[in-house]
Amino acid sequence: MPAEDFAEQLNIFDRLKFRAGYGVLGNQNFPNPYPTSAVINSGLYAVFGTAEDINQGATQTSLTNPNLVWEATRQMDIGMEAGFLNDRLGIEIDWYRRHTFDIIAAVPIPGYVGSAGDPIVNTAEVLNKGFDIMVNWRQSGTFSYNISANFSPVRNEVLNIGLGKTEIFDAFINGEPATRSVVGLPLGAFYGYRVAGIFQSAEEIAASPKFGNEVPGDIRFADLNGDGKLNAEDREYLGSPIPT
Repeated sequence: MPAEDFAEQLNIFDRLKFRAGYGVLGNQNFPNPYPTSAVINSGLYAVFGTAEDINQGATQTSLTNPNLVWEATRQMDIGMEAGFLNDRLGIEIDWYRRHTFDIIAAVPIPGYVGSAGDPIVNTAEVLNKGFDIMVNWRQSGTFSYNISANFSPVRNEVLNIGLGKTEIFDAFINGEPATRSVVGLPLGAFYGYRVAGIFQSAEEIAASPKFGNEVPGDIRFADLNGDGKLNAEDREYLGSPIPT
């Protein structure tokens, strides 16, 4: 029996459609223009020797990357649409898996290299996967209306940092990073100190690890490694910046 006839005999669906898709899309977007050639600054000089002669010189102030390729996203989608009750009730469900690789970023290099700017390279890999679910009710007649709702849970995960790195810190506040990207966690994961409560008294402050200027009413942070001090070793993953 053809699938269409089987669906009609169920007498449930007014409309039923399945779909699937796969593709790879390149992305050349980057906040700044790509450097197409290195820049040499020749307007430099230095004094050398006992005669203190002025010697002209040059240095490379920006780098280019001939191996740079487009950032790319490989995506797969599977979905369905269904209509019920004379097609007044509609439901759409899609599952997707989006793998982005060769992500373009400016990577810091040591100052002794002499370049004023960081080179732009292909670096990390990130995975996004989740569902898009939409429910729609429409009524036609003397008074017509349409009501819809959608639900889109998503999971973001770093698959690879690249360039031999194990972590990337960013969003620095008072010299300390507010985000940390590592394999297995979301991109730009919040990174900081765990709140353990509120200081209630001077006695509690005196008996607790602290930064040094706390007063009653200030936040009390957890000493995660138990060494009696609050420092960088007590920071941890605090959540994802991407809504679930």
